[in-house]
Amino acid sequence: MINTTSGNKYVDPLRASNEDVAAAMNDLLQQQENSDLGEEEDPRYQFDSKITLQVELRQPGGSTSRLLVRPQYMSKKGMGFLNGGFVYPGSTCRMQLDTLDGEKLRVNGTVRHCQCVRGKVHCVGVQFDSEVDPAYFIKAAVPVKPQEIQETNDPDAVVRLSQKLRKMALLNLPLDEQHDLYREIGAALGLP
Repeated sequence: MINTTSGNKYVDPLRASNEDVAAAMNDLLQQQENSDLGEEEDPRYQFDSKITLQVELRQPGGSTSRLLVRPQYMSKKGMGFLNGGFVYPGSTCRMQLDTLDGEKLRVNGTVRHCQCVRGKVHCVGVQFDSEVDPAYFIKAAVPVKPQEIQETNDPDAVVRLSQKLRKMALLNLPLDEQHDLYREIGAALGLP
């Protein structure tokens, strides 16, 4: 269990080197590949093992913790992160995610599972309160290729694209509305 922190300070209960975090992520990936879970409904995208994430956790008993964790993966419905202790399923959390363009976005969710990976390292699985597009946070998930943007003859199209992506991130739109905006962006860029 994680100790409650006081004040506005975020603590890192994992206290592991980037190499140790990468090794734990590899262990977890190996465990997932060897399991009989089958294909995931939604694709998962891996985070870089050096990234940290601010998370505010409220455990079912009411205690609150402010943690620095290492995000592992993200899908549109949730994410997993590595933490240095057990987190009770049912805990609510608010995460501050950095978009690819450097903006900060708060996302709320609920812990669904917590699995010990090795030693004190735990993988915490969080289900988002509403769907989020991983393309805002992980380069591998971005659907529009940079060379497609550069090939456009309309310089204002890039500005409109940026404005629409910012709107989607800030409004935390449902995924179906995000897809409508992606189609609109593609049309503005002259993409098929």
